[in-house]
Amino acid sequence: MLIASYLVGYNSDMSVGHLGVDRVFPEDISGARCELRETGLGRNAEYDLLIFFPKGDMPQNLVCLPELPDDVVECFLKGRVLPVLDFASGQSMESAAVFRDRDCA
Repeated sequence: MLIASYLVGYNSDMSVGHLGVDRVFPEDISGARCELRETGLGRNAEYDLLIFFPKGDMPQNLVCLPELPDDVVECFLKGRVLPVLDFASGQSMESAAVFRDRDCA
């Protein structure tokens, strides 16, 4: 698992527009899927985004974007699809996260 830093891109109306990473995606991102994982309990709950790349080599076959901001989590919980962009490779994917209530790591 690769634990990656990320940026949140906002639209002009301050709504969440995308997530950005750098040097994270494997060469072949086909078949990628995402899961939103809850960590912690109750009011201290935090959410991580796991991105599974079935054609990626370790550690890039599983990428964790930890401790998502509340507005990003809200987008995913409402079923919104957010693009995830890899700045270095120029690749992008649409992330529709499936919620799972297990810990990320």
